[in-house]
Amino acid sequence: MHAEAQPDPTEFMRETDPGTVIYGFAADGDDLHIELLVRETSDEIARIPAAPEIQIRAGFREIDGVFVVAVLFRFRSDGPVRVSFWNYHAPVEDPADGNLFDHLAGSGTELIVKLFGDSGRVERLLPFQHPLGTFFRQAIRRIAQLPAWDDDAFREAVWALLDECPEPLALWESMGGA
Repeated sequence: MHAEAQPDPTEFMRETDPGTVIYGFAADGDDLHIELLVRETSDEIARIPAAPEIQIRAGFREIDGVFVVAVLFRFRSDGPVRVSFWNYHAPVEDPADGNLFDHLAGSGTELIVKLFGDSGRVERLLPFQHPLGTFFRQAIRRIAQLPAWDDDAFREAVWALLDECPEPLALWESMGGA
């Protein structure tokens, strides 16, 4: 019996705009970890130091009863801010999102950042221990008090947040530290 083939993200990442962040789970045997697939320009990837101090912030906003979690990254102190919006109530249709929050709420969870360059291929791999366990435990508790929302309501809430903070740097500054 063969394992199901995993989709190759190369073409998708090559056609995606720099700054795009996609998350997902990956497994090495029994070890389940979270990967962040980040599309950058090859020039930006080359500017990231050999041993980067990855900066990460997370925050949440409740917009019209929808809880939007924003996770923001920087791979060098003067580099661009990258943002990903995460939806917890998606477990109704996609249990991976809810499991993501549960997994990140655990202590000592490793994130693996895969930086995709202009060719669409991985140019850098950056594993690090994320500091967001407490944040995600609090987010899960807060969200549990709210009625569920659908994906359309989540998209509308994200657009409202982007209207408020159209640039990732403004969102970074408004979120403070996690």
